[in-house]
Amino acid sequence: MEYKKFLIFFAVFVISVGLVSAAVTVTSKSRSSTGAAFTEISTENDVSIPNSLRLFASEITSFPPTNEARFRVNFASGTKLSDLESVSWMQFVDHGYISHVDVLLDINGNGVYDGTAGGDDALVFEYAKVKPSLGCDDVDDYPLGSVDTFGDKGIVDNDAWAWLTSGPAGGCASPATEFFWHVLSAWKAGVPPSEANGKTINGNTKVVALEIEVDGWIAESEAFIDDVKINNALVENFDGAQVVEVEIVALTLVSIAPTSLNFGSLSPGTTDNAALNGPILFDATGSNTNVNIEVASVTGFPFADGLEFDGFNPVGQDWDFICVVVNNVCTYPVQSTEPTLSIPAGAVIGEHIGTVTYTVTGSPP
Repeated sequence: MEYKKFLIFFAVFVISVGLVSAAVTVTSKSRSSTGAAFTEISTENDVSIPNSLRLFASEITSFPPTNEARFRVNFASGTKLSDLESVSWMQFVDHGYISHVDVLLDINGNGVYDGTAGGDDALVFEYAKVKPSLGCDDVDDYPLGSVDTFGDKGIVDNDAWAWLTSGPAGGCASPATEFFWHVLSAWKAGVPPSEANGKTINGNTKVVALEIEVDGWIAESEAFIDDVKINNALVENFDGAQVVEVEIVALTLVSIAPTSLNFGSLSPGTTDNAALNGPILFDATGSNTNVNIEVASVTGFPFADGLEFDGFNPVGQDWDFICVVVNNVCTYPVQSTEPTLSIPAGAVIGEHIGTVTYTVTGSPP
């Protein structure tokens, strides 16, 4: 029996854990990227010596992918929007559009951020819209060089404006029922669903995390960030702790036993005789993806016409293995099928060998 393996790659970068304030507790921090983008620890353009975090994203010329490089701060369960008083960071903008911050909201109440497709949402605080009194979408003066958060437009606080990522990104003159854009203090006080893309958002809305990122929507962008603060308490300066990184390869690994089916000695005209060493067992232990096993072909006489799995033609039969995470490890139940063989009357005497070929595919759980 033969099978194929397909690999999918993803990365996890773990940095550290820390306490911000009595109201906001940080449980973990990480950095990641999607599309043509990357993050890396750098010794250039740092504020607190010796390191900064470089965020780089190529211009998006087609979609998907989304070219984004980000630094994420995860909060303890129960953190509310009302607990968030301020967010700031130092940054050196080398070129392109200055980095912004997304505050990830748990709208559906399941304790994680599922993205807008899962019913959750995010408040986007970006330079062009964070302080409309100083200009909105003023594309002519995007800051470059060293600035504190958004430079002349200040930091994220109760006076900063944010728009919902599930809605449009403008325009600034649109009514609140079309462009879901409010000052942070208003989001905390409670915004009517008609002005929040049909969602209920207020100070009790749970906050899962925030992400400081650059993206390539406007142009190729690069910024070096440092001294990230939440509620005026230092969260990360990229200097004090050793950065531990790991890339976990998504592996599809399947064992099919027995490797050779033996039906023994059979007389012509015999039907539905089970293999002496059956049933066939499929085991995905060691994989970390969702796995599908499918019979691609059966070759050789008398197997091509006479072999059955659980009483049916094997070709096209498949078995799904869904990753169930236990202690950060994918687990799967062992599955099986009963092989039987029919020998046509008049079959030529002798030993006959055939092959069952399986196709094994994996996809992210």
